[in-house]
Amino acid sequence: AVIVVSVELLINKRCRQSAFGRILSAIDSGLGLRFILAKLEGNQFELMFYSFINISHSGSNSVILVGNFVGVAVILYMVSFIGVQIYIAGIVWDEVERISREKTTPEINKTNPVNKEDGIKKGKTEPQHLFHVVKREKVPKWIRLFTIFFEEYKVPSRKRELYLGPIFSVLTFLKAATLNLLADNPLAQVLSSLVISIIYLACMMTWNIKISLSLRIVDCITTGLSIAYLILKAVTLQTSLSEPIRQNILGLLMMLILYGIIVVSISFALFSLVLILFQLCKRAILWYKNKKASISEQQHSSMHNDSALGNLMSQPPVKGGTEDPTHLQ
Repeated sequence: AVIVVSVELLINKRCRQSAFGRILSAIDSGLGLRFILAKLEGNQFELMFYSFINISHSGSNSVILVGNFVGVAVILYMVSFIGVQIYIAGIVWDEVERISREKTTPEINKTNPVNKEDGIKKGKTEPQHLFHVVKREKVPKWIRLFTIFFEEYKVPSRKRELYLGPIFSVLTFLKAATLNLLADNPLAQVLSSLVISIIYLACMMTWNIKISLSLRIVDCITTGLSIAYLILKAVTLQTSLSEPIRQNILGLLMMLILYGIIVVSISFALFSLVLILFQLCKRAILWYKNKKASISEQQHSSMHNDSALGNLMSQPPVKGGTEDPTHLQ
């Protein structure tokens, strides 16, 4: 980020903007506020967990006080983030219901027929992206940026499906809080995390809101593997187990589960990358074909004009007239 900002400042040193404006412009073009918000959402467990740890071990040290301030700011942001998601979900659902009523009203259908690509059709098997139906402008401008967390969703059939994101944030908040409160009881920590993970998996499997089937499958598999890991971890905490069983059998199974989570995540990332490259190649081939067809059509039109001109030049002059081929041309 420092390199990006420095280069941007050197390039735009003659710009009339202030140095602060150029820094903001460089950050927005290099990283962007969307990227920062996505990072905060993706690492919300770590942020809240370490914030709770810092607050619970607070003291009179100035460094600790600064950490407490940052921790409180992070927790307040996460709570506000949950509220903003719930608020956006309510607005989006109201708009979906309004559009559904308009599409199913006979009077409206007679005067204003529905486009199959834009409307919400009953019995349609192809899932529609949420923001292909609901316009982002319906969301207030001051929170419109947070609609990026709904970009993976399709048009919901029930209102509660839109609350999958807020539920995940609430469960993450509870997990971070319970892990700090139950720091002296490892088994209780594992069991609380296990219950929270099972609740999230049940919600994710029941509420089919993701537009991408592969993304939903990956989320279910990784969450299921995490639940299996927590179950084995709870078993290893039993004092009645012998050390060889704990280390050689259960430990090996836990290691394989961790490898499975990594393999699934990397495979999905590679699949997404290959899919993007395939789409780009498909667009490039289509653009090349269209350009080639356009050039061929221009050449054919030019040859046709030359042929017509040659035929016109080869015709004999008109009797009794003053026109010559050059004048006819």
